[in-house]
Amino acid sequence: MSVTIDAAVPTPDAAPIPSPLARVGLIFTRPTRAWTGLDQRVQWWFPLLIVAGAYALALLATYHKSYLPMIMNSIDQRVASEQMSADQAAQVERMYGSPGGMAIMTSILSVQYLLVIFVFSLLVWLGGAFILGRPFRYRLALEVTWWAELVRLVQVVADHAVAYFGGLDLLHVHTGFGVLLPEPETPSKLFTAAGRFLDMLGPLGLWYAAVLVLGLSALSGAPRKAAAWVGGGIYLIFALLLAALSGLSAPSS
Repeated sequence: MSVTIDAAVPTPDAAPIPSPLARVGLIFTRPTRAWTGLDQRVQWWFPLLIVAGAYALALLATYHKSYLPMIMNSIDQRVASEQMSADQAAQVERMYGSPGGMAIMTSILSVQYLLVIFVFSLLVWLGGAFILGRPFRYRLALEVTWWAELVRLVQVVADHAVAYFGGLDLLHVHTGFGVLLPEPETPSKLFTAAGRFLDMLGPLGLWYAAVLVLGLSALSGAPRKAAAWVGGGIYLIFALLLAALSGLSAPSS
């Protein structure tokens, strides 16, 4: 009689879950491996804090050179159309130009920026759960959008850097294909929206879209080809949304 003893077959260790800080590096260097463990751990709050802090600092740095002139341009148009008196306009300028006014506007704009990403997460969730038909929770959509937002933050910071060093308002800053549009003497809301949309289709915007697709595929379990079609469509909707918001915020010609 012989006894056969099966040798234990070693199983490969699961990939280690990176720390939040290490995951930041992976998003930029190895985005295909940046999603490990996000189906088990809630970490979307970490990029949210980075994005919120960086955006607030960008606003503060460019407030007097970019945002305040845009605000006053709108006020000047109201004075010209006799919707506001010159004294009222002076009071508004003093208010927005004060440290308190700057803090209020920075807070409002930062909250608006963050809310847009939460709304965009809904689109990503709908794409993963209903279009791709995967068990894809909204929490996972938050992981995809907020970690990918670190890449889009590069374009946001670039826009503000150009505005700061060039002394421009953000409506005249283009870091994508919007630079190909001729600059009209009196920009319209439609022209502003078109420039913003083309910027979203530039190299930095497409980089962000690619990382978004990788995250959607990794956390939904969908094939990358299917995730690319769905994620690409969602990104185009996102670009149109941001372009529309830019156009609505632009002063009338």
